Amino acid sequence: MTHLWSRKGPMWSWPWLRKMVLSPDVHRLDIDWQGHDAFTIDPDQPVTWKRGHTLSTTKESYEFLDRLKKYQAVVSGLRVSIVGQPHWLELTCDNGLRLEAANLEAVIEHLRGLLSEGQVTVEAPIVTFPTGQHLLDWVEEVRTTIHPHEVSQ
Repeated sequence: MTHLWSRKGPMWSWPWLRKMVLSPDVHRLDIDWQGHDAFTIDPDQPVTWKRGHTLSTTKESYEFLDRLKKYQAVVSGLRVSIVGQPHWLELTCDNGLRLEAANLEAVIEHLRGLLSEGQVTVEAPIVTFPTGQHLLDWVEEVRTTIHPHEVSQ
């Protein structure tokens, strides 16, 4: 260790510290931006879309149900709620239970039979389509984008 003196008092200097401070190493990281946008969905193969769909009104929930029917999609990990005042009712399914649109509609109608007043809300974290083209058409209809980490095919 070297002792250095200045008008303000002693300064301590370690040679390795001086070397780091006075001559920093330059690190370069090259990023390959090519190929990262090359995300494709096979239009003929089944596809699972893992994006949380949260519908918080009865109108949105029934529009989602109609879209499921239109694109022949099934949902997993479903949560359906009827939220009224002062009561609420909820059905939660695990990710392994797949419900077609007709089954979901029957569930909603049954729950509404138990609690007729209130908003129907639906949460569906997983939507599976019979073909990639069905997913692509859905995405075009709702004007959204698909991220590679959301899709498995």
